Amino acid sequence: ESRLMDALRLRFAKVRNQQQYEKMSASRRTLTSIVLSKKFEVVVTIIILANLIFEAIVERKVLAGNDDDQETKRTDGQPDTVSQIAATCFTAFYTIEIICKAIARGGILFLCQHSSADCFDVISTATALIATVVVFYPNSFNNANAIRYALLLRT
Repeated sequence: ESRLMDALRLRFAKVRNQQQYEKMSASRRTLTSIVLSKKFEVVVTIIILANLIFEAIVERKVLAGNDDDQETKRTDGQPDTVSQIAATCFTAFYTIEIICKAIARGGILFLCQHSSADCFDVISTATALIATVVVFYPNSFNNANAIRYALLLRT
């Protein structure tokens, strides 16, 4: 009986997903097919690895005391160093990725309800985005390491 109920639930979910897919606009269908493709996941994985490698290089330089890209004390709201620019770019990429997944899969709540990995991605990306806004908003807090550490959650 339990197997029958599971099979019926799965069949209902497939029919409901097919009906939702048919109601989508052509552009959303295209986005959905891209986001659900293996190529998309490969690109995201490559970006995550690039982020991790970049952070390893930056940390190695810092630990060795050879950090030529010292954090500046400017509070002008602009990324000033290579590491700040890279952190901003990685944050932008991850934010775009989450937005695309949310559009393709039916919203942020849907992402969090059906995949703990996607939910973690949403939380870690939101953390990095908030850190980016706080660091680059002209104020006395300008430690861009906060962004880098938030991004490390994602990797």
